[in-house]
Amino acid sequence: MPGRYRAANGSLKPTRRHFASAIASREGLVVPRDPSALHEVVDGEFARSHPGQFAVGDIQTDRGARVTVISLYGICDRMLDSGTMYPEATLHRAISDLTPIFQERASDYVLVAGDLNLYSYSDGTIWGRRGMTVFERLAAYGLDVLGPFRRPDEPRLERCPCPDVDCRHVITFLYQSNPKNRPHQLDFFLATPRLRDRRRECWADPDLEWPQHSDHRPILTAFDV
Repeated sequence: MPGRYRAANGSLKPTRRHFASAIASREGLVVPRDPSALHEVVDGEFARSHPGQFAVGDIQTDRGARVTVISLYGICDRMLDSGTMYPEATLHRAISDLTPIFQERASDYVLVAGDLNLYSYSDGTIWGRRGMTVFERLAAYGLDVLGPFRRPDEPRLERCPCPDVDCRHVITFLYQSNPKNRPHQLDFFLATPRLRDRRRECWADPDLEWPQHSDHRPILTAFDV
């Protein structure tokens, strides 16, 4: 992540949290794919505009399938005049960086996961509509939102800000981990069609104590590949 960030008052301050996206494996099954420097990338390679924003790895399954996993984070920029934060610019750069991977002939099984800092719906504001352009662009590469979602027989998420009466969102984010704050879903799995067809489960961590550990709730999924 960048060494500095812009505070709400417009001043630049040292980054308080040094973190990055990652892919971990207990069994050593992940083959990491490292991007090239942006100014050195050549045809067929992928670059990174924001070091640490995403991690890419290939998993070879026991059945011989290759699953490409991408851990992606929506880095927020801040407007100088209004102080408004927006993640879609860095996410669009990441999509451009990752386009060679999305277009590979062997890319039938691609999974994108992470905290995108975006809603998966438009709330009617210009910021909501701009955020939807990220999901629309990913969908152009066959990557649609997989979940997690509430079951059809479950009531809508209480106090969810989305305008959909058939809301199926699950809470994955609480600002400052405070249950009094409005719940949001900012964390998602997106998958290509063949991988979606092989989904077994997709859910959010049922542990009700998750806000004690983080303001983001873990999400999980399983596939038969």
